[in-house]
Amino acid sequence: MAKVLGHTIAADDKRIAVLTYTSKNKKTGTERDNMAQLWILPAPCNPIDAHKQGLDKLVCGNCPHRTKGTCYVELGKAPNGVWKAFHRNRYPVLQSDDTLQNPIVRFGAYGDPAFIPKQAFLALANKTKAYTGYTHQWRRKDKQYLKAFCMASCDTKFEAYNAQKLGWRTFRISIDGRDLMPNEILCPNGSKGTKCKKCLLCSGNKCKAKNIVVVGHGPTKNKLKTFVA
Repeated sequence: MAKVLGHTIAADDKRIAVLTYTSKNKKTGTERDNMAQLWILPAPCNPIDAHKQGLDKLVCGNCPHRTKGTCYVELGKAPNGVWKAFHRNRYPVLQSDDTLQNPIVRFGAYGDPAFIPKQAFLALANKTKAYTGYTHQWRRKDKQYLKAFCMASCDTKFEAYNAQKLGWRTFRISIDGRDLMPNEILCPNGSKGTKCKKCLLCSGNKCKAKNIVVVGHGPTKNKLKTFVA
């Protein structure tokens, strides 16, 4: 297979899902040794305009960070670049006999993997060697298959408790990280500087570690106090 920048995983008139093989995200890995990144983006318009028009709901659903302005993703950077490259036909469709050029994948650099068709998601997941993933759609009965691949994204202890009752491992955001429950540990990236590619604790029920808590970070972290508890 010829080397490509990435692959299209799924696409319709509402959403596109693109896997890119390189990343400059310092949290997930180094520039030369990083995770592949899955982007779930609105199809009708670029991510910036989609957010202004409320169309980001197509890929983020009920995530509170979408509506409260606390999402750490900078839409004008990588998401917008990937969206533009897709529309320039830079990402060929991933075929059943293709192998991933980088098989360690972050499910959801932007967007929620719950909004990819189940068959397309599982086809991608079956090609991976390792992965991390997160979803705010853990309450939905039709998305319970994601337990094996994703953490339930939670913003309060109450949410984490309810997600765990449903059989999910949880990834909870905290203001300062000093409110850990007995079955939780701090994200090793924040506490030790461990790269996600080396850690891989956020791999849903594939991993048997404790649940993960991350301290709010990024340019919007000061807004988290309005609803994180």
